[in-house]
Amino acid sequence: MDEQDVKKRLKSEVSALDLEPILEELVDRGAVEAVCNGTKLYEHLREEAEDLANFQRRDAARTRDYTDSRPGRSPGPLVEAELNERERAYADTRSRWLELVGRRQPEVVRFREKVLLEELLSSEDALVFVESPLAGYASLGWFESEGVPMVDHTARVVNYELPREDGLARGRHERVVFRIDPPGRTVEMKKRGGGPAGRKPFALQVRADDGLVEITYVERGSVLYDLHRVSVVLAGRLGADEAGATRFVLTGEWPPAPPLDAELKPGAIVLAISPWVSEKTLRRFFLQLQRRYREGDNRPLSDKALAALLFVTEHADEHGRHPSFEKLTPLWNKRYPEWRFKSRFGLRDAYHRAAKVVVPAPPG
Repeated sequence: MDEQDVKKRLKSEVSALDLEPILEELVDRGAVEAVCNGTKLYEHLREEAEDLANFQRRDAARTRDYTDSRPGRSPGPLVEAELNERERAYADTRSRWLELVGRRQPEVVRFREKVLLEELLSSEDALVFVESPLAGYASLGWFESEGVPMVDHTARVVNYELPREDGLARGRHERVVFRIDPPGRTVEMKKRGGGPAGRKPFALQVRADDGLVEITYVERGSVLYDLHRVSVVLAGRLGADEAGATRFVLTGEWPPAPPLDAELKPGAIVLAISPWVSEKTLRRFFLQLQRRYREGDNRPLSDKALAALLFVTEHADEHGRHPSFEKLTPLWNKRYPEWRFKSRFGLRDAYHRAAKVVVPAPPG
């Protein structure tokens, strides 16, 4: 497939508020080119596009705008937490504790013995390994039987065919052809199902050197799926982050996870706070988040603004559509003469300011 074929296919399979900026981002980051030259499976690119579309929808529900997150990578922290010296010491100590306890876990020991052959990777080599399309597709048994090294190999996809929708003949199977070095040969692999309505890849997370989380999509039963399972179990058992667990399994290093993290949801700020974070640090972090959520306006809402929210909502229909603010303003002034608006813009601005803070998504 060339670039236009890839874009055309994404347009037919991915639902988004606005797909064009997503396609531009995928092209800018080299993800589309990777599919064209065979170093990435198309279905994994589609998963990345769908993730971007989900980010776009979530952010649009709050700000009526779009995100610019990188495909294959999680968005960076919304706000950088400013830790004091003692809090940084807590974070570093927790990471060292996770390393000491994690290396004794049986799942970690087995994976390092069978896959890494008891040789830890550098952080750079770890990212190369988790991005291998072959490691994300083939099983441990396949690597062992074919004599292909699980870590020290390069692979690219040279052909990829989806199952036929009618399920006839060979169309029942997904067909992928890899070029693998070493040993320098081409291998055809088949799996039943696949495609948009078939198997759904799993998201493997690994924390990069810059602290952000790289995401790659892997097939059930593959070597990287085994890594994904180890990371999920380890993170759950130790109460830690999955991306850090993946990096630890491969490199022996558990990078400090942010002691303060947040997610902006429509109508809410959700915080994850380490118990040793001070009140002063937490307050500063929250005020920065609140300012971002409210687009720089941290002023408390007046009773007039709150009343405007309820007034406009009262006049909306079952679909959330309300009369124009030009029609609503005389009705408002008649009901609330003490809170008169000189123009429709006053009622409009008061309504939207209150709706942005109080409700998940204003109806209009």
